Amino acid sequence: MTRPSDGVTVLQFAGASIHDEGRITMTWPEHERTQKDTGRRPSSVGRLRDGLRPFVREFAERRLDSFDRDEALTWALARGRNTQQAVRQFFNNALDRCLIERNNFTHLGASKRRRRIDRPGFQIITDEQYQRLRACARASRIDDYGRIIERAILAIGEAAIRPGELFALRYIDVDIAENIIHIRRQLDMDTGLIGWPKDDEQRKVIISPTLRQHLCEMP
Repeated sequence: MTRPSDGVTVLQFAGASIHDEGRITMTWPEHERTQKDTGRRPSSVGRLRDGLRPFVREFAERRLDSFDRDEALTWALARGRNTQQAVRQFFNNALDRCLIERNNFTHLGASKRRRRIDRPGFQIITDEQYQRLRACARASRIDDYGRIIERAILAIGEAAIRPGELFALRYIDVDIAENIIHIRRQLDMDTGLIGWPKDDEQRKVIISPTLRQHLCEMP
């Protein structure tokens, strides 16, 4: 097993290459531990790599065990949440492999994720706006496809189904007799791949009377 004294660099542990035009490619976090049995989604891998690239670009040849707590805090606190998370996970993986004695990039105490409702610009639409959205969906097409768009709005507004989950629904997931929709998968909007729902947990949602009536009236 590799030890801290072996002097593994940031570039080496990331499995990274910095190309002539400045583009950075890497293999990390392939083969690294993850808490989910289903592994990381391609979108999660992409976010981790995007977040780590600034660190790789600046510290490519630095040894993993050469960062002290003060330097870690000074560098990380000036970065965004995505970069903080990626660097923290990068050094957690290095700690797992006994390449460092401690992770100095953890417990930063900054850039915590805000609830969606607390984010700037977030606004809950009114009942009037919701009904107008439905009407606009119906009027957007002269054929039945306008009703399909309206159904998507109802699925989100009435059953709190996420867009990615909605686009992955199949007819067998909708149980009219039991008044339940089974959420078993979702579409990754970045890659187009079908995977597990958020948090890798399947769930059931209740069909509201409005959504039920719409489903039953659909041709």
